[in-house]
Amino acid sequence: MPKNGVYLFFFNALIDSSDDSLIYVYVNGEIVQTFENFNAGESEDRQMSLFWSMDLNQGDEMFLYNYFDSSIYITDVYRMYFMGVLTN
Repeated sequence: MPKNGVYLFFFNALIDSSDDSLIYVYVNGEIVQTFENFNAGESEDRQMSLFWSMDLNQGDEMFLYNYFDSSIYITDVYRMYFMGVLTN
């Protein structure tokens, strides 16, 4: 991260005919947050929209990992959005 502070993050993507979706948030190589969407056996398209905040330090590295690699569907029409904003 460029500066110390509280960051807000937004993520949105289409889950395409997958029973389950699971996103891990890593900071400096460690899992610090998980977002799960288990569909109880029903394979239906749906949006996965996430919003969270984290207190991060300058130099921290954050990335997202999609555990079920076939769950997120991205094309030129169905896009994935990710945004982070420093709040203070």
